[in-house]
Amino acid sequence: MRALPGCALALALSFGGAEGQSGTIVYNWVAPLEVDAPGEMAAVREAFETRRVPFVLHFTASESLMVRDSVPIEHQMSRSTFRATSGNLDVVGRILEAWFASEPHIVQQAYVGEDGSGVAIKSSLGGGVHRVDRRAVQVEWSVTEEQREHLGYPVLVAIGEVLGEEVEAWFAPAIPVSGGPAFFGGLPGMILVLSLNGGLTTYAATGISLEGVEEGLIRMPEVGEVTSPEEYRTIIAENIRDYTQGIRRMVNAYGNVRCTVGVPGVALQCNQVRE
Repeated sequence: MRALPGCALALALSFGGAEGQSGTIVYNWVAPLEVDAPGEMAAVREAFETRRVPFVLHFTASESLMVRDSVPIEHQMSRSTFRATSGNLDVVGRILEAWFASEPHIVQQAYVGEDGSGVAIKSSLGGGVHRVDRRAVQVEWSVTEEQREHLGYPVLVAIGEVLGEEVEAWFAPAIPVSGGPAFFGGLPGMILVLSLNGGLTTYAATGISLEGVEEGLIRMPEVGEVTSPEEYRTIIAENIRDYTQGIRRMVNAYGNVRCTVGVPGVALQCNQVRE
């Protein structure tokens, strides 16, 4: 595909400037967990993957706030049961590591300001809430000749690279705001479809409203404990280690233990099973 770096800018300007442009976009997303999960553990991995609560992006020309939609927990994750063997618990640990390494699964809010600085509100396995500094993702985009349509909006396709991984964005010049989901932007139009990790992780707009946003709705989140990215990774690693070790102690004490994924209110529940 031949890049046309000037084409998108001209189209964006033909629709007018971004001043005064604001609204709300709902995105569905898919983010598979790349973990080898043999036997009954394949259903456990799939149960974690089914928790696909939509994100709602509120935006103006200068800032945005993406929040996880409110969906009852019983509709967030399918249920699966497995035996708490040593091998299965090793797989559970790897599934949890992949879960907490994937932002779509754990981000509760994502704010980006006018200067590109922002913050992500993330959860932890212990129920904690953490406020982690983030910046808008810097991508050298190349706009291709490919044109499509999404939700009735003409979109152009742009290709870029982040940390050695190709990213693809479908952006709408008719919404002349340089924004999008998951800290991505940098194009002369709102990103309506975003593909990451070789197409494994995707965000796709399912609803668009350009009727503005409530005054004061978009602001820097203040909830959660201020945590650096390095501290957050350490907390998660310790959470997973302590969690799986606790289940192993239960197995050593009681013998036959089965665990269930998808119980409302908890990610994983383990109980002794009497024969």
